[in-house]
Amino acid sequence: MAVALEEARNLLRTLIRSIDKKVEFSAALHTGDRPGVAVSLSLLKCQAKMVIPQEQLEAAEQDPIRRAQLRTSLKRTIDRMTFKPNAVVSTKMVRASVTDGGFFRVQQGSRTGRR
Repeated sequence: MAVALEEARNLLRTLIRSIDKKVEFSAALHTGDRPGVAVSLSLLKCQAKMVIPQEQLEAAEQDPIRRAQLRTSLKRTIDRMTFKPNAVVSTKMVRASVTDGGFFRVQQGSRTGRR
């Protein structure tokens, strides 16, 4: 059975909108050894592409568990697309300055806290 592109777009639209409403997508038929739909996702300056096999699309239309699995793979692709690693923090130890009498200062006043 051939993939109906409009049905696939409607399914993908609902799944992608449930993840992030700002994500733009386009779908095109993918032919080859595993026919399906090629999806291009973009958000701001980030872009990603993925191919969803025909079997997975047909199963997602009928089974809610397969639909959740497809949503998870779309969300994973969007998260990878928008991921920006943090700057590496230096692990160098900062040494305290040496003062008279060593590193630690002598406690001023008494321990009872009288004024």
